Amino acid sequence: MTSDRLYSNGRIAEDFTFNDSVAEVFDDMLDRSIPFYQTVIELTAALIRQLAAPGSRVYDLGCSTGTTLLVLSRLLADMDLHFTGIDNAPAMIAKARRKVEMYGKSAVIEFRTADITQVELPGADIIVCNYTMQFIRPLKREEFVRRIYSNLRPGGVLLLSEKVISHDHRINREYIDIYHDIVSYFVMHASVCTIT
Repeated sequence: MTSDRLYSNGRIAEDFTFNDSVAEVFDDMLDRSIPFYQTVIELTAALIRQLAAPGSRVYDLGCSTGTTLLVLSRLLADMDLHFTGIDNAPAMIAKARRKVEMYGKSAVIEFRTADITQVELPGADIIVCNYTMQFIRPLKREEFVRRIYSNLRPGGVLLLSEKVISHDHRINREYIDIYHDIVSYFVMHASVCTIT
């Protein structure tokens, strides 16, 4: 995985966009900025195992570089699931396709470049939306969730993970401090602990 050093010189020459430079280091950005990101993916797999029937169609909206779908396809290989990742950033989809090809998962994972707020999701049994809602304008979020609901088959499920902020600054500070304490612990004990 390429390390994120995009802003290491302190200068930001342009607005943040999901371009080729960002796509190349995005997995590192996620691992560093989302507490327990890999655990969330593993929990998503556990929920899908409980909620989906074999052969179900799983969509990942805002799939970025396809990491979630790659992990799900590995952890749920025995369920014969069909995976589709959708993202509006061509650079992210290009990276996702390269990764899927590299891991030999092209037969079970497909990707589409599209606006997730407008795309149709035929046969959707499970829709995963991890850390995507923050990129949808607040006034459009309810409409987005309604659209997801209308695309789900009867009995279908939306699995949503998102960063949140509390109106109480003390709670926010506690979350941040706990996260940094945990990260510091694992960094200090890296020779003893293996995080996969």
